[in-house]
Amino acid sequence: MKNFKKPFLNVLLTLSLIILMAILIIDGKIYMQTTYYGLKLWATSVLPSLLPFFFLTALFTATGAVTKVSKAFTPLTRFLYGANGISAYVQIMSFLSGYPIGAKIICDLYKDGTIDKAQAEKYSTFTSTSSPTFIIGGIGVSMFASAKIGFLIFASHIFSSVLTGVLFRKLPDNRPIDGLFKNNRVDNVLYDAMYGSVISVFLVGGFIAVFYTLSKVLENLGIYGVLSPVLTPFLGKELSYAALFGLVECTGGCQLAAAVKAAFSAPVCAAIISLGGVSVWCQSIIYLKTARVRIGVFILSKILHALLAFVICLGLQVLV
Repeated sequence: MKNFKKPFLNVLLTLSLIILMAILIIDGKIYMQTTYYGLKLWATSVLPSLLPFFFLTALFTATGAVTKVSKAFTPLTRFLYGANGISAYVQIMSFLSGYPIGAKIICDLYKDGTIDKAQAEKYSTFTSTSSPTFIIGGIGVSMFASAKIGFLIFASHIFSSVLTGVLFRKLPDNRPIDGLFKNNRVDNVLYDAMYGSVISVFLVGGFIAVFYTLSKVLENLGIYGVLSPVLTPFLGKELSYAALFGLVECTGGCQLAAAVKAAFSAPVCAAIISLGGVSVWCQSIIYLKTARVRIGVFILSKILHALLAFVICLGLQVLV
């Protein structure tokens, strides 16, 4: 059965790619504009916020300063996550700058010998978050016309990230902080940091443009309309459609959910942002694979993150 399953999946994937390419060729003008919009979204919103953080975190990691900062957080992270303070550094940077900074830092720390495979996998479960700029400004102010809703979604997103880390605290992390930076390369650190940062941010742009286009293809094919009845009893038709769109591309899903203006609109946005969608998963996986993180563990953590964010946002919405 296993010998049959793999060739079948390969054939299915090949046929899907051929069909997708045919659609892009037939409606080339439409999807060129869609890809352009995805690139514009990256260039105007993602590039300015990510590039400086990519560069600065790369410098921070390369110089070994993480060790000094991490020691101060170890008591707190041991209590919450059963992890040393390096995890707090990764999480704080992710809180500030958004996807996929957490995965990128984990990759850098692993390559420098700062953390091992087990630590990389553990940290990946609670250091994958969006930024306050995107959530409060882009989602709250721009889409909901309410900074208050933006803060509510951001609080739900961050608190659910912490809870997800608590749920995965049994994963091992017994390596001490001292003496971890034995292979730091500081001879050409500026070049290495800038080169790696530019390549990384362009990779992110490529994923955003491609998956934004893919989400539009699925929308035009009516895939979301076919699948939405599965969630309709729980969320209603329009929010179900938005949630399915967000499974592929986060920003578009949030736009659709915000436009509904229903009681569950903010919780659905919190869930979509926390899940990240396939686009964010791929952005993170290109780094996490280098650190030998099991992708199933990472995806499970994102699903739990999304469910917790929905529940917390719903509760906060009632209280506030």
